[in-house]
Amino acid sequence: MAYSRITGTRNGAGAIDYARGKGKGHNNKKVRNMVIGEVNLLPKSVAPYEEQMQRYWNKASVKNKNQVRRIVQSFSRRELNPDDPDDIQKANEIGIEFSQRAYPGHQAIVFTQIDGESGLIHNHVIVNNVNMETNYGCSDEQTKFQYVKWWTNKVAGQYFELDKGQHTHDKVTQNERRKRQENEKIREENKSLPPEKQKKLKYIWKDDLKERISRAADVAYSREYFLILLEQMDVSAEIRQRKDGTEYIVYTLNDEEKRQQENAVKEWKAKGHKLGADYDLESLDKRFSKAMDKMGELFHSTDEEGRNQLRSAYDVELPGMLADTDKSEFGYIVPKEHVKQTVDVKVKKKQVKRKVERTESPGTEKSSVKQEEKKPLLWKDYLAMQQEQERKREHEKVPEKTEVVKCPVETTDEAARRRKMAVMQAQKSNKARKKAEEEKVRTHRSTFQNDKRPLPDLSNIKWNEDKGNDGLGF
Repeated sequence: MAYSRITGTRNGAGAIDYARGKGKGHNNKKVRNMVIGEVNLLPKSVAPYEEQMQRYWNKASVKNKNQVRRIVQSFSRRELNPDDPDDIQKANEIGIEFSQRAYPGHQAIVFTQIDGESGLIHNHVIVNNVNMETNYGCSDEQTKFQYVKWWTNKVAGQYFELDKGQHTHDKVTQNERRKRQENEKIREENKSLPPEKQKKLKYIWKDDLKERISRAADVAYSREYFLILLEQMDVSAEIRQRKDGTEYIVYTLNDEEKRQQENAVKEWKAKGHKLGADYDLESLDKRFSKAMDKMGELFHSTDEEGRNQLRSAYDVELPGMLADTDKSEFGYIVPKEHVKQTVDVKVKKKQVKRKVERTESPGTEKSSVKQEEKKPLLWKDYLAMQQEQERKREHEKVPEKTEVVKCPVETTDEAARRRKMAVMQAQKSNKARKKAEEEKVRTHRSTFQNDKRPLPDLSNIKWNEDKGNDGLGF
């Protein structure tokens, strides 16, 4: 699939000037733009693009602060060959058709380039945020990444077979890549220098954030525990939901000491898929699932070495998940060897799965229920608490009118059956979500296919030579 990205800016002229480039291209390339295409615009030899768009920027509402939308479309070598001039021209045609279909009634410029560090063919599409017919800005849907991705793949798929390769595990911007290269040079120089003369490495906050996320993910076995570990590392994470029902995660690095050192003004916040596939919620859930299966194997293992591995790996502060806590809420499996049989107390035919305290009058029908406090618990403290509760339970008398029923401990087969049912339920919900997404795409596709509005006619637009370069004669 073609890579795509969308951002907005209030400085439309600056965005056009950056895409146009001055002199040589990036990375010591001789040419910045291989092909330039226009949509609803006169050629730049007739009038500058900025002046043609300015006419509509002046008509926009005060609330419409963004002047243009910047869209990047990049194609792999399997899709388009940067050494083939025909493929370069094809990429420009894809950008033009994309602009006409995804942003009807808007002006757009398509800059096709190969001067990136990877040398791949990519388009910089500058779309005027103001509609030529209504003077309104882009709709909320037209500003979303999913919208750009869907239309890019739909249009590009008509020109070639999409490359469905692996997702980028670690996404890096040009600025971050440049800092990494500078840090490599500094490390090489520091090898020959004494410690007091060594240079300081440049700080990259996203790399710091990725490292903290990876450390937490290596230990975590559930979303809840993962979020707790991130908080201990000065990282706050929020799980949000898109309109289509899918979930994503947003990270915020809250290290005040680092922020003061770097004089940071903006908030250090990034979405998981912007950092890379390894930091997205889908990838993390897969890691948690594998960790949970491994824990289950070690918990139920009769091998002493396996239990020691578990203690050494997870002998850290865990959330307060005691034997009488609902396991499904946390996705937590209690060690089979250390789970004592819980006592279900029936009072007036109501089951209360709690430890019962003796009241002043044993003959009454009421009993007080003491709930265990949920707090971080060390593994050794957990074992000690279980032994203490067992000693108290031996000396405790059950009230006369209380019927005691002992429930057997959940066996390995029952635990496996419960996990299998959870997997089936998750697969069922995934199928429902995919079905809803496909229905949305079909509705979205039919809407644009039934749109028969013609493109604006520019044949009556003439350049007023008397005004020089001051404006257009409409």
